[in-house]
Amino acid sequence: MSIFKYKIFKSNASEIGVALQELFAKINSVELTPVRLVIFCNTTSNEQYTESRKTIELACKNHYTDAVPLVALIAQTPLDAEFAAEVTFVDGEKNAIVGHPNYITLNDEILLTGAIYASNADSIAEQSDDIFAQLGEILDKEEYYINDIVRQWNYIEQITHLSPEGQNYQQFNDARSRFYSKTDWVNGYPAATGIGTSHGGVTIVVDAAKNSSKCSQAIDNPLQVSAHAYSQQVLIDSDNTRHKSTPKFERARRLDIGGGSMIYISGTAAIRGEESSPSNDITEQLRLTMENIAHLYDSSEYRVEMLRIYLKHRSNWPEVKSWIENNCNEIEVLCIEADICRQELLIEIEGIANKKIETR
Repeated sequence: MSIFKYKIFKSNASEIGVALQELFAKINSVELTPVRLVIFCNTTSNEQYTESRKTIELACKNHYTDAVPLVALIAQTPLDAEFAAEVTFVDGEKNAIVGHPNYITLNDEILLTGAIYASNADSIAEQSDDIFAQLGEILDKEEYYINDIVRQWNYIEQITHLSPEGQNYQQFNDARSRFYSKTDWVNGYPAATGIGTSHGGVTIVVDAAKNSSKCSQAIDNPLQVSAHAYSQQVLIDSDNTRHKSTPKFERARRLDIGGGSMIYISGTAAIRGEESSPSNDITEQLRLTMENIAHLYDSSEYRVEMLRIYLKHRSNWPEVKSWIENNCNEIEVLCIEADICRQELLIEIEGIANKKIETR
C-alpha cells in the first residue's frame, strides 16, 4: 500500500473550460485529497500552450480555493480523449499536507513539485539550467539534498531535434549532469522519464524523499545497461566529437514510506543492453518493453496499478489499444502521443507498482 493513490480522468470536450469542469467533477468524486494534477492536451503553438497553462492554473485556483493542488500542463495528446488528467491523491486526514508556491510537503518526509518551467524563448540548455536552479532553491529551502530526489519527469520540446547547440535531449542531459554533480549518488540516481512534447520548452516535475538513502533503493534491470553507464556511441548530438553526458537515472526506484512501499518504474522502451530493438514492429517493441518492466519488480509482492504509455505514431494506436484491453484490467492507463528520445523507438512506458496488501 502506498501513501499515494493515482487516478486518471478524461474528457472529450473540445473547449478547455468545459473539459476542466468535467475533470474537476470526476476528481471530486474520489474521497481523497488531490495534491497534483498533470494535465495532457494538444497544443498548436507555444503561444496557445502558454494561454492554456494560465487558464488551467486559474481554473484550479478558483475551483479549489484554499487547498489548491499542484498543476502541470504537458503538451502531449491523449489518444482516446481531448484532455486527460493524471491525479495524485493522498489521505488528507492521515497526512499533514503543507502547501507552498509550486510544491508541497507531506509529513516532513516527502516533497512534491508542480511543473517547473522556464522561458521557452531561451535555448534548451538555458531553460534546463534555469529549471534546475529553481529546483535547487526549493530543495534548499526545505532542507532536502539533491540526492533526495527519487522520481523526476523530464518533458523536452522536440526532444530529438538537432540544432548547432546540440540535440535537445543531450542539452538537457548535460544540464542535469551539471546539477547532479553538486552531490554524491552512492544510493543511485532517481527513477526518471525523458520524453518529447510538441510545445512548452523544458518542464520537470519532481518527487523527493527526505533522507532518501534510508527509505529508497535503486532497482537495476539485468537485461539493460544502466542509462547512466551508456557508451558515447548511443548518445546523439550535432557534434559527436564532444563528450556527451549520459542520462542520469535508474531503471526503477523503490520507496518505502508511510508504512507502505511503492516502485517508480522509469520510462522504459525496447532496449536490450544499450541498443534499441532492430524491430520496427509496434507489437514486438511493446512485448520487449513489458518484458523489461517485468524485471523491475516481483509480481508476487507488487502489483502494477498505473501505466503511462507514450506512443510515437497515432497509427499504432489500434494495436496498443487492443493490448490494453486484454492486459490492463483494473490498471489505471493513460496513452498519449509523444516523441521518444530515440528516433527508432516507437513506444515508451512508465508506471507505478504498489506493494500488495497482505490478507489473512
